[in-house]
Amino acid sequence: MADPRSQLYIGSALTYWSAQLWHFANILILMTTSTDLRLVAINGLIANFLGLLLVPSIGRWIETTNRLEAAHLSLSINNAAVVLSTLSLFPMLLFGVNGVLRTVLISISFLLFGVSIMAETAVKGIKADWVKVVNSQKQDKDNIALKIDLSAMLVLPLVFGLLMTSYGVVLGSLFLVVWHAGAWLIEYKLINDIYAAVPALAKKQSAKNGESLVIAPSLQSIVADSHVYLRQSIFPAALSLGLLYITTLDLGAITMGYAYFQGLSAMTLSLVRAVGALTGLLGTVLFPHFVKKIGLVQTGLLSLVFECSCLALTVLSICLPGSLFNPVSYFSGLQPVYESTSTISIATFFLGILLARCGLWMADLSVTQLTQDKVKEGELEAVERAQNRLNHLLAITKDILVIAMPDPRIFGFLIIASWTSIFSAVLAYKYYADRHANAKVGKKK
Repeated sequence: MADPRSQLYIGSALTYWSAQLWHFANILILMTTSTDLRLVAINGLIANFLGLLLVPSIGRWIETTNRLEAAHLSLSINNAAVVLSTLSLFPMLLFGVNGVLRTVLISISFLLFGVSIMAETAVKGIKADWVKVVNSQKQDKDNIALKIDLSAMLVLPLVFGLLMTSYGVVLGSLFLVVWHAGAWLIEYKLINDIYAAVPALAKKQSAKNGESLVIAPSLQSIVADSHVYLRQSIFPAALSLGLLYITTLDLGAITMGYAYFQGLSAMTLSLVRAVGALTGLLGTVLFPHFVKKIGLVQTGLLSLVFECSCLALTVLSICLPGSLFNPVSYFSGLQPVYESTSTISIATFFLGILLARCGLWMADLSVTQLTQDKVKEGELEAVERAQNRLNHLLAITKDILVIAMPDPRIFGFLIIASWTSIFSAVLAYKYYADRHANAKVGKKK
């Protein structure tokens, strides 16, 4: 029988690979049916809103449900939602349907996308729980999961980008459906084998004194979690992490959509994501070395300063040849013409984002570790719930901004707003770092 630990990491890799393929493919499929960034922004808004409401409840459901039942259900919902969401867009891809039917199909796809993201969150949480049981050695699980997630951006998006560029969106979508159906079967078998091989996985309380699952948190629980969160010494650092969510300067749906309007092919976009994964992986490799040399707090500050400095290139790209930024045309009501005469602007834009990925993931790891080290064990869950709500609220803010300004001709305003948010994150973390340094000096005296 295969080693359960190896099977678990294979299953985790499949989960992350499938997730990255779905996120990338969904962007490209939507962009082929859209004339601006509004569709991808609405899609993200729905997913983030569901995350705001349901992620804490998903965590409690995982804690109180039999491990095998939870794994089966979440895995099945995730893959079924991906397949059905993709298939719901096929009539538009094949026949170009419009009107009410188009609106209905897109709405179904959006809702299923949100469901898939919630189920994906559950699958990742369950796999993390299983790792703790199966793997008896103490490891940096946050770093390992991040490395798997980033490495997943290297392979399947490249395959999908090649299919899209060479054979079109329909064949690429069929590949997506077949992949998820196959991954579903493989992961299902792996889960059963691991559960049978590790008896400790069955030793779990399935309910807490008859406690029922609460779908949405009450106002009282939100206030209580927020109170605990705000009184933490690491709050300014945690706030800096949240501020990183008000950005279009990542490799997510909005950024990829903007690049799509610049005329970049699906293959080029997949290569950009692959390079972004490599620079992110570099950050996870460098992180422990910087912590050892300059300490955790200073590593976080250096990472954010580096990220903010690199992203200044995206602001510069607004003014360079080939930029789509043309607010005069937009506010004059002229028809958009998305034709770049030069690649200088988009190349500078992505150069800044790709370099910043290293600092971004080092900053993420810094704040995560600070939270785990500095927050009392009894308060950690409340702090994590409050942080999750803040992250989703700020991501929703970003989505609303894009919905309000979906035209690529005014994307430059979103770039400036995003960079301002990153700069604010630097200031918030700097405040925490200075306070931490002063506290250390006070103790020495």
